[in-house]
Amino acid sequence: MKKTKFFLGLGVILVSILMTSISFTYAIHDTSVSETVKKTIESFKKYEIPVIESTKNYSSSMIITQKGKVYINNGKIVSITGTDLIVSTWGIKFSIDAGQVIILPANTTFSNINVGDKVNINGTVNSITGTIIAEKIHTLSETTKIMDELRAEINKMLEQLKTLQKRLEEISGN
Repeated sequence: MKKTKFFLGLGVILVSILMTSISFTYAIHDTSVSETVKKTIESFKKYEIPVIESTKNYSSSMIITQKGKVYINNGKIVSITGTDLIVSTWGIKFSIDAGQVIILPANTTFSNINVGDKVNINGTVNSITGTIIAEKIHTLSETTKIMDELRAEINKMLEQLKTLQKRLEEISGN
């Protein structure tokens, strides 16, 4: 849901920039330049720049199906011993056997996983030991870093848009 809002906001910004560029290009070739500029300024004044929300604070969850399939979302690694992990979700610690695991995103290895990292895990519960045999581990820490960098760049662009809005208001005399 939050990713959808993020990309929707990004889409709105990009469309706004495109439409503004088209408006100015049209204005340059039109005899009524001032009228076109006024319309563009008015549309900019009405446009409310969105706030980009953080994705860092999603709560964790865990599902165990009737067939013993396990899905841990946003679990926190609290210890690593060899290929065994202890992962916490809602204060409950689970033993994870990650000996035969696929690690995502691509090009991530087990050595990239650290205590404190947030992870999504798909696996199966061993009905005798209660250990979760991990099939896939998706590390969220690297994804979070990338998202933070993108969010920072988008926020810079939003600030630039706000500055442009103010300049346009000053030019139009409003």
